[in-house]
Amino acid sequence: MAPFQIQCQYRDVDKNSENELGSGDELDFEIDSDVSDTELQELRQELKKLEPRKVQRELADATLALQKMNMERWERYCEHIRKDLIKQLKKCQTEAFMLFFVWYRKSHLRAKRLDTYESIWKGLRQLFYDQTRKVVNDDVGKLISNWLHGKFCDDNGLIRGMRQKHVIGHQGLYEALYYHWKFDIEIFPLERERVQLAAVLLFSAYTGSRLGAIIESGCAGIRGTNAALLYKDVKLRLLRTPGEEPLLILEVTIRLDKGKRKRSQPKTITLYENPSCPAMCAVVHFAALAFADNAFHPRLVSEGLTVHSLHSFSCPDGRITIDFSFKDEILDTPVFRRSIQTIDGVSVDPHKALSANSSANSISYQSRRLGQRAGFDYPLTPYALRREVGTECTDNGISDIQRNQILGHAKSETFFKHYLSQRVVVDVQAIFLGHTSRSDLIKEIGKLFLRRDFNLPKALTDIQKKHAHDHNDILKLEQKKTALKLELKCEFGTIAKGSSSLKGIEYKKLNNKINALKICVEREAFEKLLQDFHSTADLDHMVAQLRGEEPASSMLAPVEHVLEERRRLAEDLFLPVTDSSFAKIVESMASLCVRFEERGCRTATEPHNISSRMADPLEHGEPPIASIESFATVDYTMAAKAAQISNAPALSKPIILAQAYSGTNLSKVQKSLPPLTCLFCYGKPGRKQLFARKDVLRKYCRFKHFQYQIGAFPCPISSCNSIILDPDHFSNHATIAHKSNLGTRASIMRLEEHTTKPGQLVSFVV
Repeated sequence: MAPFQIQCQYRDVDKNSENELGSGDELDFEIDSDVSDTELQELRQELKKLEPRKVQRELADATLALQKMNMERWERYCEHIRKDLIKQLKKCQTEAFMLFFVWYRKSHLRAKRLDTYESIWKGLRQLFYDQTRKVVNDDVGKLISNWLHGKFCDDNGLIRGMRQKHVIGHQGLYEALYYHWKFDIEIFPLERERVQLAAVLLFSAYTGSRLGAIIESGCAGIRGTNAALLYKDVKLRLLRTPGEEPLLILEVTIRLDKGKRKRSQPKTITLYENPSCPAMCAVVHFAALAFADNAFHPRLVSEGLTVHSLHSFSCPDGRITIDFSFKDEILDTPVFRRSIQTIDGVSVDPHKALSANSSANSISYQSRRLGQRAGFDYPLTPYALRREVGTECTDNGISDIQRNQILGHAKSETFFKHYLSQRVVVDVQAIFLGHTSRSDLIKEIGKLFLRRDFNLPKALTDIQKKHAHDHNDILKLEQKKTALKLELKCEFGTIAKGSSSLKGIEYKKLNNKINALKICVEREAFEKLLQDFHSTADLDHMVAQLRGEEPASSMLAPVEHVLEERRRLAEDLFLPVTDSSFAKIVESMASLCVRFEERGCRTATEPHNISSRMADPLEHGEPPIASIESFATVDYTMAAKAAQISNAPALSKPIILAQAYSGTNLSKVQKSLPPLTCLFCYGKPGRKQLFARKDVLRKYCRFKHFQYQIGAFPCPISSCNSIILDPDHFSNHATIAHKSNLGTRASIMRLEEHTTKPGQLVSFVV
């Protein structure tokens, strides 16, 4: 069939007419071709489906989430004033927008910066365009902007101007890592988090990337997607240049730059070993994590690949590099992963990436806390490293195009507006006097620096926390909470009975708001405490010298670390590296990734492995609770349910599930525990073991341990071979077998109904 051409003419739509873009007008087209009627009809149908006037630009997930947030904010406002949200928005009245900002200020007392309201106004204009396909009138826009910067700002005492953009150079990062490895006594849930914190800071500094391109972003719309730097994005290579020592290099591909997640525009940055200081070497940290994850190809591992043989390979003929291969099943696994609480302690999640949000185990929070403990005058954030990369690129004469490629910017204006520090790093005095410039000195003065002092506050005391909680906003909310509490008790008798009512739901929201506000005021009080310390430390030092006194020593005392790997790393990470010391450092760091310290007692502990007892409890060598001579096969449903939930293979031997209450026979076989004891934490130093109330213990076990357990599992007491099915079964078992008083009377009576005689075992064959 001969080729054909399609000519389409679309009817013009007047922008000011009521007929908006994408209104579904029929398409006028002419076809000059010899085609069959069937093909012509199919072509007409396809042209109708195109709807070119409705095609919009594809937006990023974070942008869509921001638009949704703007819509929800406007919806809450219209709900408050009892107006239709779309009609109220389409009116585009100055008074309506002003009233919105007044409402927002009263309902968000923590928003004290003018740039916050500027961002909200920008979002409102975007929302207006999304709903009406028109831009806000210029007169309305100028009037609102002038009102925000003038009367509204003055009446509410808003803070003008942008936040100061601090930077941290290589010396500041070195000092932070020096404290991190040598002096920091902060206990991480898993020591892998200590290694990952240092590694993420190094990757952020050496790639110039945003934190969300290395670990999971905390932005709305992206949070929870598990998008992060994967093992397939990193290539580990051995470089053998003739006449030089072999060198390990990393090729890191950044796929998740801002605005480029849906566009295939990755960039690749090369990192290499730093033999002068292993603590500042990203290759060392990555190699340690790879060995801890057993990431290398099975063929390499089976043939004896170790940390000692990384530099020993030769390259194929005609090449100066050779690549290390990773196993296929780990290529889509994030390099930096979060820790999770399991039934037997803390372990690294096999799939979930480390998060950059504001939670207690995020990198943003950990880096800030590290800066506070180490003695930085201002918060230590990965963005301070990123700003330093951009500043150094500009100072070293790198072109704007290359700098934009490194930082992931579309335009150079982004750097000059949001990244360039307000501190002038040019030696203006030397320029005026005609002297030699000392810009290097001025640059170092303007960067973050440490103030090592053993008197540096580490946290608020109880008295300081109580004083911080005397905030006016908290006191007002507490009064509302007390009044609501009395109403709930008068109407329902207890708060728990009225929890599902409207007042009960409001009480929960109010309680959550108070707790969140307490965290905010505690954080502000601690930052104020640090600022006061930094502002008076030098003054006290100088006053002591003027009085003729010897200034107090501010040097930190040496720390004796509990873990052996930690002690070795504190000694070796800051010494020049050789092939043997490189292997020793990587081996110690990989071993450290699976270790953790107990809180309080500071004793080295390794994760407990229960897989051997899960396999077959009767072959473990430990005595069972009682003899298994007689079994009552009265109920097979619970055992079948356990096998179905846990997907466990069928066992050939019977599994003891529980034993009905029998006064003295049980005590001969199993030692009774103290009342109200957590079986998971019993015998493990540093964990909470005894409780004052039964309901508190039940909630603790359910939310601390059971939410991380799937299917059947063995009893946490090592001398007990019982298999636990679910929380109710665990409560009964803890009460009957271990005298922990955890089960309810009704549930124990239901369990006893399955027993033919007192003292007889209840057993099922799975």
